[in-house]
Amino acid sequence: MTRIDLPDEGWAVLYAPRKVRERGRRRFVAAVADMNARLSQLPQVPNPDTETVGRAATVPDPASYGSVESGLADQVTDMLILCLVKEWSYGEVSLEILEEFDAETYDRIAQPCRLLMPELTPDYSPDVDPKAPTSASTGPPPGSSTEEAFLIPSYAPTC
Repeated sequence: MTRIDLPDEGWAVLYAPRKVRERGRRRFVAAVADMNARLSQLPQVPNPDTETVGRAATVPDPASYGSVESGLADQVTDMLILCLVKEWSYGEVSLEILEEFDAETYDRIAQPCRLLMPELTPDYSPDVDPKAPTSASTGPPPGSSTEEAFLIPSYAPTC
């Protein structure tokens, strides 16, 4: 567990990613899936970050990013924070409390949580055990690896 110091003498204690409660992780995974489904519907443009290994050739056009996409991105971050926070100095760990944070406190807790996001991805790989009751899968179709599915573009408008 990691303790984070927050503004005004606040603090939060984070779970290690592999120790999060499954209820919280499922809410986070569902929020990511909703975001990815929506982003796949937007017009695509060439990805400016194609030099990074594993990045898609195209990304959703930031000019088509609106309030729906912004709300989904906020939901992903909220579910990420609520999944990872074991306790904090603000009372019950809940969405209602989280939404009352000022921007500085929210950003200060969101940043370390975002760094842990890749470690929350469930293992969707096929079972390669020859004794497994089902036949071995050939894996996900090209361009749909589980790792890529959890990469959320961070081009949302900032204030």
